[in-house]
Amino acid sequence: MEITCSNENVQRQILVSICIPTYNRSAILKDTMQRITSDPAFDEEVELIISDNNSTDDTGDVVREFTDKYSNVRYYRNEENVRDRNFQVVLSYAHGDYLKLQNDYIYFPEGQLAFMKECIRKYQSTRQPLFFIRKVRKELAKQSEIVCNSLDEYIYTVSYYSTWLSSFGCWHEDFEALTEKDRYFYTSLQQVDWIYRIVSSKNCAIIIHHNIFETTKLPLGPRGGYNYFGVHVGKYYEIMEDCMDAQLVSKPIFNKDRRYTLYMYRERFIRYLLFPKKGNYFEMDKSLLVIWHYYKRFPLFYLIMLVFILALILKIIYWPFKALVGLFKK
Repeated sequence: MEITCSNENVQRQILVSICIPTYNRSAILKDTMQRITSDPAFDEEVELIISDNNSTDDTGDVVREFTDKYSNVRYYRNEENVRDRNFQVVLSYAHGDYLKLQNDYIYFPEGQLAFMKECIRKYQSTRQPLFFIRKVRKELAKQSEIVCNSLDEYIYTVSYYSTWLSSFGCWHEDFEALTEKDRYFYTSLQQVDWIYRIVSSKNCAIIIHHNIFETTKLPLGPRGGYNYFGVHVGKYYEIMEDCMDAQLVSKPIFNKDRRYTLYMYRERFIRYLLFPKKGNYFEMDKSLLVIWHYYKRFPLFYLIMLVFILALILKIIYWPFKALVGLFKK
């Protein structure tokens, strides 16, 4: 595919655009960019695009070190912080045949960028929706390439793993064809809506089940800054329910997915609700209401809540008991 770049008077072949939205993570971004640009597979077929969400740190200076050195690294800075709309902004700058959205702390281990390019070339002529997913359901885990023939099959295969930003990628024309790209901006899961619409429009998807990503080893600090269950349960199922209303997703697959995520989140429910500030800064406001709303019909939910209540009781009596023991030791 020959692309005319608007900022260059040249024509070049770009197979894949690696699109990274970023905000105030200059040290992490520098490490990520260093790893990507030093990869032997980072050649004229690949472009790296950075969209800076109006950072207040030295992100601009860091990225310019790379744009000065590599003609296929491009940097853009938003005039204001557009929050998660930066996802679509960075993708809109891409010239590649395949657009790959990635977090600013994700890089490719040795050989994996070349592997991704090989997979893209394999399906470049057929144009089937192509996704690189590191986790799928356990019973499908031994398959390295999974063909889905409907959105139902995609959801059954991938489930909530589609909420990870770096799970999104698509052919250039499929992204361009999406209307109202920011209609689920408020959910923090725009990419899930995009995936669902692309897969449903083609009635097929190819899942490359392979861990082509690693996270930068720089410290990321405590996780959080949003309502975990509000997003990954509430907003995730809001999007799926809307697809159900539009007859894109069946009710049986909606129920199967809820049963699956309930099981997969069981330990996290207890840990995050019981120790909301231990190792994370996730907001927990109204989390129990969200969990109740989507899982109350499943018996496993009540078993999890029983364990939660027992753990809560132990937590309440532990600290007074510990203090009392401390008094006797004095």
